[in-house]
Amino acid sequence: MKQDLAGAPVRITLPQEDPGLRQRVRDAVASAGVACEFVAEQELRESEERLRLVWDNSLDGMRLTDPRGRIIAVNPAYCRLFKLPQERLLGELFTATYAPETAESLLEAYHRRFESGGVHPPLTTRVTLWNGTLLDLDISTCFIEVGVRGKMALTIFRDVSERCRTEAALQAAQQRLQYLLAQSPAVIYSLRIEQNTLVPDWVSNYVQHLLGFTPEECCQRDWWVQQIHADDRAVLERSLPELLRGRQLVFAYRIRHKQGEYRWVRDERRLVCDELGEPREVLGSWVDITERKALEELLRHSQKMEAVGLLAGGVAHDFNNLLLVMRGNAELMLMDADQYSVEARECLRQITAAAERAANLTRQLLVFSRKQVLQSKPLSLNEVIANLTKMLKRIIGEHIDLQCRYGAGLPAVQADAGMMEQVLLNLVVNARDAMPRGGKMEISTDQVFLNEAAIRTNPEARAGQFVRLTVRDSGTGIAPQILSHVFEPFFTTKEHGKGTGLGLATVYGIVKQHEGWIEVNSQLGQGTVFTIFLPALSGAALAEAAARPETPPLGGTEPILLVEDESAVRLVTRRVLESFGYKVEEAAHAHEALELWGARPEYFRLLLTDMVMPQGITGRELAERLRRENPQLRIIFMSGYSAEVAGRDTEFFRRHGCYFIQKPCSSRLLLDTVRTCLDEPLPAQP
Repeated sequence: MKQDLAGAPVRITLPQEDPGLRQRVRDAVASAGVACEFVAEQELRESEERLRLVWDNSLDGMRLTDPRGRIIAVNPAYCRLFKLPQERLLGELFTATYAPETAESLLEAYHRRFESGGVHPPLTTRVTLWNGTLLDLDISTCFIEVGVRGKMALTIFRDVSERCRTEAALQAAQQRLQYLLAQSPAVIYSLRIEQNTLVPDWVSNYVQHLLGFTPEECCQRDWWVQQIHADDRAVLERSLPELLRGRQLVFAYRIRHKQGEYRWVRDERRLVCDELGEPREVLGSWVDITERKALEELLRHSQKMEAVGLLAGGVAHDFNNLLLVMRGNAELMLMDADQYSVEARECLRQITAAAERAANLTRQLLVFSRKQVLQSKPLSLNEVIANLTKMLKRIIGEHIDLQCRYGAGLPAVQADAGMMEQVLLNLVVNARDAMPRGGKMEISTDQVFLNEAAIRTNPEARAGQFVRLTVRDSGTGIAPQILSHVFEPFFTTKEHGKGTGLGLATVYGIVKQHEGWIEVNSQLGQGTVFTIFLPALSGAALAEAAARPETPPLGGTEPILLVEDESAVRLVTRRVLESFGYKVEEAAHAHEALELWGARPEYFRLLLTDMVMPQGITGRELAERLRRENPQLRIIFMSGYSAEVAGRDTEFFRRHGCYFIQKPCSSRLLLDTVRTCLDEPLPAQP
């Protein structure tokens, strides 16, 4: 029997359980005024053994300290955790296991907690050990009474460094994910699978930027069905079986913005399964492709216009040859009109007038196909508009208010003055027809610089300095379904007989031939705006040269070598020239011309040749060959169209003093060009 502390219960160990003995001992101790407790020896040994096993084998470090903070006991796990042997720890202040700079604050905190007593909730903290190692620890402390030692602190340490690193990495990954979702130009979403139906579960915040709806609105069960365009819903409704088979699906469809308009999105979906391979959800993303769809439509339209232009150019070329024959023969007959009756002469004049009108139509087709020859020079658009203003006012009538706004310091453009006048005239007439009850029309010019960002919505545009010509009206406007067709040849919304459908097609062709582009914006009831961009030249625009007065056609006696593969064209051209005194020898192709030339190389003064001919030698190649043999030979080219002339051949004409005649031409133009070419001196050769 042993009394541990005065006034404290006496713990008595009996060798065996004997109720009678236990009662007698309790009575004896009570008579002495002392309380007692009985502990079975075997039970005590087993309890102590269990506690020792827990102490020795725990993965958590355990430490027992007295009120002053000195270490009474530590378990093996504590020694491993703090990298110190037990003999170095016992009797030392617990602060010896930490870095010196933290020792004082730790000891103060320990004393405060010791005085408060009780059980303290676990604390996760980062500490620096005596050797500089950083550890993240879960620390829990309770205060207990231990026999004669009295109150002590039992502290348990668990190393959670790996867990903290994992949590930190997870948090960083979540932050990166949040950042990516916030910065991504795509909407990310999740759909859960319920009874063979996809139900919206989560949508990223970018959806509000794309469609104007909040993520909460998008997660309503029927929201998706309501917002997707009715024509596009079927393909999505049939997609679930494909997804469940593990296929990754990509769609393009229209979805409604909160303000009402539809936007095109590219939707990519894939199935996500759980660890057992069972379908769990569908993840997807939306990317806005509205701008790309618009560019694709513009590209398709441009390709269609190019194809139509090629067709139009080919038709115009062949038709021009026929017109030249009709017109030339009629004009030849009119040259000797006295032998015909009045009715016959009138018929001939009707033939030439009809041929002229037909030639104008083919010229418009050639302009549209960009195969019309340019007579370009530095030109001021302000002067073109100013010179046409009086005529334009007469054309549009008094019921339309025409205002012209001229850009100050406007640079020149390299352009054909006649073609620019035709562009302006066609746009003004088009605007007038859109305002049958009157309105306001504005023609304006200005200088603009376009950067890469400004040209993204138009594949025909490019960066640089441009002169902008704008024609704006307050008319009826153009319906959206018609707007993409306005530049197509023979497309018109006017009544039958009131339009050829070539006006805007001609404008389009002229602008493209001048290396520019045209844009149109219109809304029904709010008018239309046509905007033309032409490359600006450096320096001021040059004034136009005064037109030379018209003179009667003159003939001559010079020998001319005529090369033309169309026999009818060749015949009428020869007749016109010979009727004015010229000596003409004709050839159907270049090889035949070379034979004629070889017989008398010094005889011919002028070569009049078609540009495109059979037998593998073009008109230009023939001209170059003959010019090398006779540098004084004069050269005139003819063609129903000539894409080559608009390119490198223009410079060839300038350097060699060559002329060009667009077929079909009048007999007067043919004679004037021949006489001018023969009389003007050749340019000096470099």
